[in-house]
Amino acid sequence: NPCIYYDEYTDCSLEVRFLGCNHSTPRMFCKATCLCDTEIK
Repeated sequence: NPCIYYDEYTDCSLEVRFLGCNHSTPRMFCKATCLCDTEIK
């Protein structure tokens, strides 16, 4: 299934790894990485 969200940054996996999804930047710009665990991004 496709993810309804998309990542606005190209390095979201790195951002999320270091800052986590609770930080404002990844939460705002990396929604697919944070919210879609099993869906296709």
